[in-house]
Amino acid sequence: MKTITFTGAEGAKWSKTADDTAWTQVLERSPKHGAKLRSLFVK
Repeated sequence: MKTITFTGAEGAKWSKTADDTAWTQVLERSPKHGAKLRSLFVK
């Protein structure tokens, strides 16, 4: 296994994609509570 590291704009793009994907899944599972959780965790 080889670890790769993304930096700069490429790192920001991948980080945003991962965050968006995770929050989409949370919101699908619990629309009511997911939005509140997101507001607490994301600034």
